[in-house]
Amino acid sequence: MEMKMGDFDLRLCGGRAAEGANSDNQNIAKVGSSGVQYKDVSLGPENKVTARLYLPDSQPAEKLPILLYFHGGGFFKGSPFDEDIHTFVEALSHQSRLLAVSVGYRLAPENKLPAAYDDALRALKWVSSGADEWVAEHGDLDLVFAAGDSAGANITHNLTMEYTGATAGEMKIKGIALLCPYFWGVDPLPGESTCEVVRCALNLAWICAGLSPTDPRVNPLAPDAPSLRGLGCDKVFVCLADKDFFYPRGNAYVEGLKESGWKGELEPHVYEGVDHVFWFSNLDSDMAKKLMADLHAFFSTN
Repeated sequence: MEMKMGDFDLRLCGGRAAEGANSDNQNIAKVGSSGVQYKDVSLGPENKVTARLYLPDSQPAEKLPILLYFHGGGFFKGSPFDEDIHTFVEALSHQSRLLAVSVGYRLAPENKLPAAYDDALRALKWVSSGADEWVAEHGDLDLVFAAGDSAGANITHNLTMEYTGATAGEMKIKGIALLCPYFWGVDPLPGESTCEVVRCALNLAWICAGLSPTDPRVNPLAPDAPSLRGLGCDKVFVCLADKDFFYPRGNAYVEGLKESGWKGELEPHVYEGVDHVFWFSNLDSDMAKKLMADLHAFFSTN
């Protein structure tokens, strides 16, 4: 079964395993068109979780903010090695001078949730350990950000709700960027589709991914969800596209965070005339350029 809402293309229960980094090419640095170096690594001996690291031009021992990035794809598809993800994360690394770690978490239905959430925490611990020479030499563990698009934004939120600082050592997540976040819920919100076919399809998508649509990790505003006041970071950037099918959920998240008593700095940004994960279709568009400028300001302001 296939449904498409704007750029949210979901093949229900038809996932595939994430493409792994070729073991023959791991830890071999290449140089992108922007001059950013990148390499593929494994985050553990089992080779189940991989990542692509990005290092902009830097001086020896220069410390850079670290960005953990989680791609979208409804938890069923996607990879840090996909061209659109690679181009976007490389651009972020270049423009905002970030040491980026784009994570290849395990995918459903072969690896049902919470596998992707577990892999996100594993990636955070891996960064904290300084096991990689780029991270050890150039990573500033006092300036760690996490970000993701769509399902990756969901992962980012749930990682930051789980992580308290004691979970992965002393390291703290400075801020998170949620780009067109993929949240859902059984009952429709104002402005959300009431079509039973659409709602049943999305409920089934979450079930195939491994969670009930009533789970607080799916709907962070569910009655039994932990308070957003416990979000474990200092600041939050939320990208909302006004034509996105999931706009009502993202907007409700922003309002819920405002009302929760969370003490951090919230930056909601609404991009007009564009759909879900709009920047992937044209990174040179006006709205994509605005997003990149807004993210640069977010990552650069301590």
